[in-house]
Amino acid sequence: MVQGNWERRAEMSETRRLEAKQRKQRNTDRRVFKSQAQDLMSFLNMNATQIFRTQHQSQTSAGEKTDVIIHVWTDTKPCLEDGSTLDGFWEEDAVERKTSKKRNNKYHSRNGKQGRRDRSTSFENDDAARSAKSNNNTGNGKKKSHPRSKDNSSNNDAEAIEKEFIHKPKLCRSHFFDGKCNESTSKKGGSGGKKNYNCRFTHYSKKDNTLNDVLLPKALRDGDDEDSIVYIKKAISASERSYPTSVMTGDKTPTAEAMDMVYYSSFSTNELLENDSDDQQLSSTSISHVIVEVMAKQSCTIGSIVYFALGNQLLYDRYRKGILVDESQVIGSERHISPLDKNRTAGDNVESMSLSASILEHILTFLDDSAVASMTSVSRSWNREIGKQSENLWKYLLQRRQWPIPTLNQVREEIGFSTLREAFVSHYTAVRELNAVKIGIDCLLSRKSMNEFDGSVRSFESLRNSPQGENDCAAVKIWAKNYLLAAYSQDCTLRLFDSVEGSESSGERLCHQLVCHCVDPHRKTKKRNCKLVAMALDTDFIGCVLHMTDDISEEEGFILTVLSRENFLIDDGSNDEVLQVIDIRQSVLNFLLSCDDVDHSLLQLHDFLSNDGDLDDIEVFVSQSLAECGYGRFMVEVSMAIPSDDVNVEHSTLLFRKLFLFSASIGAITWMSDSGHCSIPLRHLPEGMSLSSIKTEENGRFGYEMVSSLCLSDTITNLSFDSAGRFNRSALIQGTNLVRREILVDGWVVKESHKRPVVILKNEVVVVDNLYHSEIKTKRSVVSFYPRHNEDSHSVFDKLNLIGNIEVCHLISFKKSHVIAICRNFESDPDAIDGQWFGPGVTTVISSYAIVIDVESRSEIYRTCLVNDLGLHLGNSSLGLSLADGEFPIHMAVEGDTVVAGLSSKGIILTGADARRSRSYYTRNEEDLLSPSKAAKKAKKKKVTKKAGKKDGFARGQKS
Repeated sequence: MVQGNWERRAEMSETRRLEAKQRKQRNTDRRVFKSQAQDLMSFLNMNATQIFRTQHQSQTSAGEKTDVIIHVWTDTKPCLEDGSTLDGFWEEDAVERKTSKKRNNKYHSRNGKQGRRDRSTSFENDDAARSAKSNNNTGNGKKKSHPRSKDNSSNNDAEAIEKEFIHKPKLCRSHFFDGKCNESTSKKGGSGGKKNYNCRFTHYSKKDNTLNDVLLPKALRDGDDEDSIVYIKKAISASERSYPTSVMTGDKTPTAEAMDMVYYSSFSTNELLENDSDDQQLSSTSISHVIVEVMAKQSCTIGSIVYFALGNQLLYDRYRKGILVDESQVIGSERHISPLDKNRTAGDNVESMSLSASILEHILTFLDDSAVASMTSVSRSWNREIGKQSENLWKYLLQRRQWPIPTLNQVREEIGFSTLREAFVSHYTAVRELNAVKIGIDCLLSRKSMNEFDGSVRSFESLRNSPQGENDCAAVKIWAKNYLLAAYSQDCTLRLFDSVEGSESSGERLCHQLVCHCVDPHRKTKKRNCKLVAMALDTDFIGCVLHMTDDISEEEGFILTVLSRENFLIDDGSNDEVLQVIDIRQSVLNFLLSCDDVDHSLLQLHDFLSNDGDLDDIEVFVSQSLAECGYGRFMVEVSMAIPSDDVNVEHSTLLFRKLFLFSASIGAITWMSDSGHCSIPLRHLPEGMSLSSIKTEENGRFGYEMVSSLCLSDTITNLSFDSAGRFNRSALIQGTNLVRREILVDGWVVKESHKRPVVILKNEVVVVDNLYHSEIKTKRSVVSFYPRHNEDSHSVFDKLNLIGNIEVCHLISFKKSHVIAICRNFESDPDAIDGQWFGPGVTTVISSYAIVIDVESRSEIYRTCLVNDLGLHLGNSSLGLSLADGEFPIHMAVEGDTVVAGLSSKGIILTGADARRSRSYYTRNEEDLLSPSKAAKKAKKKKVTKKAGKKDGFARGQKS
């Protein structure tokens, strides 16, 4: 007995939880449906002139004006003000059913058979029958419960819920959407049968229209417009698929043939407007108010609307996210006058006509790109037309700038408006960000502020504790969204900046320095000096390569310093234990001497040491490129050389050039590989080695892929590491040797005094070869593109010859499909004076240019001059190099919508979509969130009164 009570209580508790969950879901759905219906009313108000128009000039032969019918289907039964239901199919169907029953009984009695009662299809009779059966306490086999019993309340609640949600009749889904019932069968005996005979679900009567009757009327079905019929059938099918399935009484699984009941109502626009002018209760100023008040008289709210159609056009579907059309689909081709504007005469009304897409495209072609973008804010139809549907417009914008148009042989399968729009937006974004960087450079060189719509800068001129003189920027990385990490060479400092708001009157944004940390382990001694040459930023660590020199012994070496991000933010630089220092020379020698795998180059090293060679005579050089590999692992390229046996040879004997992977967790080398074949040893500075890495994601975990290239070697090595730090593969990029054979002709040679820029993208590897012709004294740059995933056995590559006497210094990847090349342009001016009085000479002006390259089309899309004359603006002292071989000291980094740049010791630049958001953007958002009633009141200024002087202690009696 007790066990049964506990089981019943557990079942009741589970039932209550399920009912509460369902009730909460229904309340959430009601709020969503109400919001969608409010958007529908706003849509009708904005387009009332186009939608609800009366063609006052076109009349029928009987003199009647054309009318527009509004069809509404609701989930609430419409009722009159006295509570009685409207004259609809639920009453007419009952009368028709009684007449049909008498006729059927008479027919069966004539044949000698007892008349049978037809299956009921009226939900009014079904409700009465169910309620009568549920209220009848006799004959149901259950004892009536006591009024104060515990089971009585729960039973009443269950009965109320069941009556509200389950006892509603179910509508035949196929009849409502398709216009025919799949379960109906015709009666024997010919005519007199009903369409819903033997169907267990409710059908609409002839007076009320289903969705199929409204959207696909008989006149349209009998016509020849097959395209319209197919289009409407697709729309009806989409509504049918989106409508949720219904659960019959006593079943737990949904029934595919049934749907919850929806009730039909229709309104005439002419009658609504006439009632609005006659009836005092309908004192509405907009069409939405008229519809809301009419539905309120029928005890229906706008949140109960399931479908809303105007004529034979479906405007609203609750289960398809509300409004289905836009302004361009409801505008007619004829001129029209709004019937709602009754205060103005016909002559005063403004006539309007629909603007076709071709005319709109033609008008927009006369505007510039920024103006075309602002035209999307005119209306929703313009926004959709310009932003999504106008294929010719985007194609024209691409052709106007001579930008490449996507072709069929690219990644995308076909040319469409979305593809053309994406191509233009991607090109325009790259050009805009580059122009913002150029504006920042001009602001730093001219000591001006930067507009907040372009970005923000921080100038180091006349600022304490800021980089000055030859303390140039060695590298910049993006710390996070809108945060910049910059490394400086002379003082070996890492500086973190962010973008903050300036004063209200200036209207600008400023770069604010948050953290400054020195990574020089010998900064407290005067015997050793360090210079930062490379920096890499990992997810958790910061790695830096420092070139160390000893003033007493004149020895040189390289060290790797590793600092965690957390310690960088919280440490003030006084604690030396947080900085991990690794001697690259000592670590490489220890790893090579303990390595089991010995190749030919290592055998030479062992032979040198076995012949009483000194370790101090071994030269170790480290490249200026440092690449992060994740989880505190950093990769550098090291070359090793030993003294030559030949006394007449000045250079040392190069043993190898290898890549070494350092791990911060163990403070040693964990992996080694060949970087490429080269027969010329490294110099100290500059060197000819470049590294580039990219983060990859697989199954939610991140790995790294990188490429390494040598200036003189034609090989490019591709490396891959998984998320656990294990080495996956090492392969050579195919086709590099063929490119060298094609470009090294007619006296062109590779320039040895400069590195080979390389960058790795998601699907491509982009490399630049800088060439020089000694006879004509001309420079040339060739960009090569290699696919990362080449499944073919033959080599695949493409080339791009950059126009002009230029030399590429840096390559920066911009998102996924563009590359920015920072170049030096050499221009000869024969009319310039060479400094002598006896005649003109020829001088070479070195300028810095930036070129945007589209990787997919292998073409140049934009070129701009960053600095016109390096010697005029920066001078020899700021460059640190001679003017003839000078390089523009700028470093850039791009990640997401953040673009950063560091310009020597002049300052830094932070731009991008995030950094350009102005103060008015944030103020406008805050004002939208605050209601007018909760807005802070402006406080009155208090009148300042002069107070009397304070008495001393003797006057107050505190001192004696």
